[in-house]
Parts: sequence; C-alpha cells; structure tokens
Amino acid sequence: VALLVLVLLAVGAAAVVDARMPRAATPPAAPVEQGPAEAGTWYCPAVAAEDESGMLTVAAVGRDSSTVTVTRYGGEGPVDDPALTIAPGDAVEVPLAAGEASQPVSVRWQGGPVVAHWRIDGARDSGAAPCEPAPSARWHATGFDTTLGSSSFLHLFNPFGEDAVARLVFATPDGPVRLVIADNQLIEAGSSRRLDLTELRPEETDLGVTVEVLTGRLVAQGEVVFAPPGEESGTTGRVLLPASPAPSLGWGFAYARAAEGSASWLSVQNPGEREAAIELRVSDPLPDSEALLSEVSVPAGGTVRIDLGATSVQPEFGVQVVSVNEAPVVASLLWSLRTDQGRRGVTAALGAPAPATEWALPGAGSDGRAGKVSVYNPGADAATVAVLAEGAPPSWSELTLPPNGRGFVELVDAGRGRPSIAVRVVSDRPVVAELRSLSSGESVGLWTNVGIPALDWKGPESRPPVRLDPSLRTRSVEPRPTETVPLLPPTVSPDGEGVPEPAPAATGSPDASGTATATETATADEATETATADEATEVDAPTGG
Repeated sequence: VALLVLVLLAVGAAAVVDARMPRAATPPAAPVEQGPAEAGTWYCPAVAAEDESGMLTVAAVGRDSSTVTVTRYGGEGPVDDPALTIAPGDAVEVPLAAGEASQPVSVRWQGGPVVAHWRIDGARDSGAAPCEPAPSARWHATGFDTTLGSSSFLHLFNPFGEDAVARLVFATPDGPVRLVIADNQLIEAGSSRRLDLTELRPEETDLGVTVEVLTGRLVAQGEVVFAPPGEESGTTGRVLLPASPAPSLGWGFAYARAAEGSASWLSVQNPGEREAAIELRVSDPLPDSEALLSEVSVPAGGTVRIDLGATSVQPEFGVQVVSVNEAPVVASLLWSLRTDQGRRGVTAALGAPAPATEWALPGAGSDGRAGKVSVYNPGADAATVAVLAEGAPPSWSELTLPPNGRGFVELVDAGRGRPSIAVRVVSDRPVVAELRSLSSGESVGLWTNVGIPALDWKGPESRPPVRLDPSLRTRSVEPRPTETVPLLPPTVSPDGEGVPEPAPAATGSPDASGTATATETATADEATETATADEATEVDAPTGG
C-alpha cells in the first residue's frame, strides 16, 4: 500500500510540473517570397484653382510595357479616359485643362509598373507632388502657416463608392489641439473636399495636421499660399505639402539651400503621446555648426521649426532627421528663393522615411525649365550611383558619393527643349534622390519632390504566410432531413379507456403526405380533455349502497 501511495504521489507531482512548465512556442513560419506587383493604382488629389491648368505625368519604370487608364473624378462621378500603352522608359504627359486640373484623378496600370506625378501651372507660381500609391485611414502633414497674409488648405480625396468621415487633430508648438468643429468631416464618395485651415486654426506659424479617418479611407494633401501683407517682404508663393500615412524614426532630403537670397527650414511633427528627441545631420557640415545640429525636442502631439541656415559648407546640401529616443516623427523641408531679377518662390517636400537603392523621379523636363537631380548618401559607406535617362551622358552612369556626401546632375545635359524626361536613380547603397525644377520664364515656377522609391511600385518582396485555422469550417454541411411522423388522434372507447382510433372524417383529414392537419390536432386535444374529465367523474362519484 505504501508503495502504491508513493507511486501516485510521484505521478501527481509530475502532472503538476508538466502543467506549470511553459509550452514550447511554435516557431513563426518563414515569410513567403513574392514577385513585383503586376497592377496597381496611383491617386492624385489635384488642388488647382478653377482657372489654372495642370499636367499629369505617367512614366513607365519597368522592363515591360504598361496599359494605363486615367480616371477623372468630376461632378458626374468617375470617368475613364481611353487606355494608353506606355513603352518601358517612356513618359506620357496628360494635359489637365483649366477646370479639369481642380478635379482629382487616379491612374490604374497593368503589366509593367508606372509612377505618376502631377503639377500645377499657375500664372504666377507652380506646385507639384507625386501621386500616392494607396489611400490610408490616417495621414500626417506638417509645414502649414495660417498667420496674417498666408492661407493653408487640406485636400481630402475619397476615390471610393462610399462616403468617408474624418477628424482633424492639430499639432502646434505648444502641443495637440482638438476642436469640435474639426470633427466629423464628410467627404462624399468619388469626390474631393478642400478644408480651410486658416479658419479652423488661425495665427499659427508652424502647424501640423493629423487626419483620422473614422469610416472609409482617404488620400490627403496640403497646400500653403504665402503672401505677406502690404509691402512687407518675406516668403512668397505656393507649395504643396504631401502627407505621410505613418511617422518614421528617420527622414532624408537630398536638396536644401541656404545661400544669399534663399533660406531653408524644417517642420517636424510628433503625432505620438511622448516627447521626441531628434538629431540633424547635413552633408559637408560647418566646423562650428555642432551646436545648431544638437539634439532637439519635439513635444508630444506638437511641432517644431528648425532653421537650416549656417549648417553646411555648401550652399546646397543634404539633410537627415533622426529620432534618437524611438519616438517616430514626420518631417517636411521648405525653402524660399529670391532671384537677382526679383522673382520669388517657395517650395516644400516631404522627406523620405528611409533611403533606398532605386528611385523614380517623374515630371522633370528641360523645355523652359531648369531641372536638377540631387542624390544624398546618409550612410557610413561610399555609394556608387547611376542616374538613368534617355540621352543621359556617360558621366551619369557612375557617380561616387562618399559617406554623408551629396552629388547632382543637370537635366539639360540629357537634351535641351525636352518637355518630359523620365529619370531613375539606381545605387549599390541606400540613398535619397530628389528633383528640383525652376522655370526660366517670368514666373519662378519652383518646386521640389523627393523621388518615389521602388517599394511603392514593386511592393514588398515577401508576405506573411497564410495558415489554415483548424477551428474554421472549410465547407458547408448539409442538414440531415427530418422524418415526419403522422399524428393519430386518440379517442375514447365505450368503457372509458383511451384507445387510438381513426379520426372521424368530419373533423378533418390528413394532407397528401399523411400528416395530420391543424384541425385534427385540435380535435385530438379536445378528445383527450373529454376522456380525462370522464375518468375524473367515475373516480369521484360515490358508490350506491
């Protein structure tokens, strides 16, 4: 008996230990490799005024031809243009006449990949931005100005067939601001809405906005018109502010300018709930610029403006913004220009959230415009870069950039008088590529755009594996047929015993299947009640004596 007790105790202890021991975790399945995307859509929330024209540029960046359809979202709903076929390496310009440039467009492609870019050609200024590869449920844009003389707008484009509702949260140098008037903004299906931020949040020199989409998905883009009042001098012109669907721990720019007649500054937004600490790095830094490039704090839900003057030896330089405490931010770079002839302009660009080894820069040209492609290497190793374009000189095919170095090429060297030049940048190390365009006419026509990384048109190289959940039913199960049993109503025999007998014809008859009808069932119930009553009478009646 004692031995049996010891055995039982040992078995119980082993069971307890086994129950408390952590189970070995199932190793995660390896990602599944996938090839480049073979179809996609670009979304362009056009923001031109009714009297302004524009230009949509679609460039093929793959090895195969692409079939492209441009959809215009007017007052009567989306309308498709005739399909276009674009050969590899070519670019097609689609004019947007006055009245049409204020309507958003989308670009569907199939076959070889393409990228899309659009610009405004105004009487006094221009603006340009790459189209977005996908809508999102959240957007962040920073660099707005709502002080006296300036106007800021947010454009929300809903390309889908259902209405969308969004809420705006403002980021200021003092922190986040939530306004009831900015809640529940309705953007109808297949339309774009222009929100005046100057009315919602006036007198802010550095304003950021987070768009929280409550229902649906949207594409967001900002616009700022700088116009100093009266005879005051200052930043003048219009910029487009691309928005980012997510913050990042780093942002890169290949083109900033700080020289006589020009100034550059950063607008950094922290949409998170804790303070962000960031550091700035520039190419060819000045020896005494260490204090200017030291750590900068960005309040939770707020913004900070950073002047980039007196930071680099070169008048044009690259910039990198790095979060050093793992708090992601959003960064835009703006710079203003005043030429020797008195022309004024301003431009803005959303940074690259990560360097890449392949970039596309559509929208460039050399017909009445001076285009420049800048490449910045923020890494610790030298990078070998090739700038690819039709007519490019051999010197473009092998540019060497030192660590934290920058280089550039002038588009006029690829041919004069060309309205559109499709440009790609390929590197053996991750870099940042950016395009600047400056008009040679009366209007300064200034704009800059960070390039489109290959990830946006190729898609990720792998995806998570798809697993079958054994608890899910994978096929429908047909219910078993139920057997119908006919009802035979009981009746009462002469001796008072309940004996089943066929129901009289007068009380109803079975249906075609032999099942009793409702009348028969009711009659049976009545008969049962009568029999029960008779039995009760016989039992309770006194016997004769």
